[in-house]
Amino acid sequence: MAQSVIKARLASVWTQTIWVWKSEDAARDFLYRKHALLGGRRPVDLVWESEIGAELVRNVLGRLEYGSAV
Repeated sequence: MAQSVIKARLASVWTQTIWVWKSEDAARDFLYRKHALLGGRRPVDLVWESEIGAELVRNVLGRLEYGSAV
């Protein structure tokens, strides 16, 4: 897959992650820490792998933003 597609996907999730966590450090911590709602996987790994993985991460971020995620 083209690197530009992966970079765009990462940038999109990164932007949403900063919006939710309000800081780059907190966003980075979220992306690189295993998450129970993602089957114990790191969000960054899912985003890197596929658009479906990125969508799963976006869903968790949405749940965090509205207070319904673990």
